[in-house]
Amino acid sequence: NSVTEKEYDIKVEYMTTIPENPYFGENFNISVKVKNIGKHSATDNLLLYSDVNNDSLPDILLTNEQISLSSSDSISHIFNLS
Repeated sequence: NSVTEKEYDIKVEYMTTIPENPYFGENFNISVKVKNIGKHSATDNLLLYSDVNNDSLPDILLTNEQISLSSSDSISHIFNLS
C-alpha cells in the first residue's frame, strides 16, 4: 500500500444499474464512472461481462468500449442491455 501516485492508474468510481433491481428479461442500463488517478494520460477498455453460472468469473463478453483519459479526468458511460 502506497500513497505515491502511480504513473498510470484508472479506477471505477461507481457502477449502478437502472432500474436498481431489473426483472429477468427486462431492458436495463449499467452506468459506470471511471477516473484517471495516475500521473499520465491513459487509454484502456471498459469490458462488461456476463456471469452466466454465478461463479463470480466472467463468461460472456457483452461489450468492449475504449476510453482515453487525461490525468485527473473522468468519464461516465452507460451500457444499454436487454
